[in-house]
Amino acid sequence: MSLIQIKWDLSVKTYDKVEMKHFSKLELNSEWFMIFWFSKRTHDLTDCIEIRHDCKSEEGWISGKLERQCSENSKLYTEWEREFFFQFEPDCESKYICVQYNHSRPCFLIVGYVIINDNIAKRKHVIPKINDEKDIQLQFLNELSNDLERLLDPETASFVDVHLKCGSVAIPAHKNILSMRSPVFSAMFSSEMEETRKNEVDITDVDVPVLRMM
Repeated sequence: MSLIQIKWDLSVKTYDKVEMKHFSKLELNSEWFMIFWFSKRTHDLTDCIEIRHDCKSEEGWISGKLERQCSENSKLYTEWEREFFFQFEPDCESKYICVQYNHSRPCFLIVGYVIINDNIAKRKHVIPKINDEKDIQLQFLNELSNDLERLLDPETASFVDVHLKCGSVAIPAHKNILSMRSPVFSAMFSSEMEETRKNEVDITDVDVPVLRMM
């Protein structure tokens, strides 16, 4: 499953002689594309976004949120937005989203995000329908927390530049993170103290389990 941030410049257009329409194409990855089809007539204010899955033999789903940003008096504002979820069965190539709006102001950008999972049959898990940006933020904050925790694991820690010594135990750490979390460490590493030169800090007033939690 992958999260892709969208910032789609619609000023670059191509003309399709068969459809007799202008379009703008955005490649999400090697198998997924989005195509913005511009309406043929100026009074027809319904454009269309085609979501295309080029691997017809695989199932997949895509969800997300898109916004159409327009310009007026040199200011950008959101005129249209849509949350969506589409499941693609084998042999299903395209799904469509109508982009309806009330005014023919210049449209510069489509912004938002999409989440893609194109391997459902192998993963065998329940499809989460994510319609809230807070769900996305919580998911990635959880992943960030797990990644930061791995920085304290001696087997997975990388680019360690200081050790916290508590008795006979030396815990790998990173000066930047410690400095951001504690003004004491920030002052220590900004000076010429012995701990800075040795890249070791002796901790005597905290037990090892408590220190790891901190």
